[in-house]
Amino acid sequence: MTLTRFVTKNAFRNKRRSVLTVLSVGVSLLLLTFMMTVWNGFYIDKGSPESTRRLVTRHRVSLTNPLPAFYREKIRAVPGVAGIIPNSWFGGLYID
Repeated sequence: MTLTRFVTKNAFRNKRRSVLTVLSVGVSLLLLTFMMTVWNGFYIDKGSPESTRRLVTRHRVSLTNPLPAFYREKIRAVPGVAGIIPNSWFGGLYID
């Protein structure tokens, strides 16, 4: 008896178990695909090339707490800094 014949014989011996096994593997692959799609949707950047030259700094406690004002001068003193905006909202859309 070959290995493939042995496997197929035992796989179809209990049809309910075989169907449940195939369904469970299918559902797990479906969930994995869905979760990877959600992950890619959240974390893959599709921004413009201009956004790669932008640095965002924020308060370590909360987005609503502003950074101290003396940080503006420290950041402005860094070579290559073109401008500083103390508060800028991203202008995202919830529903188009």
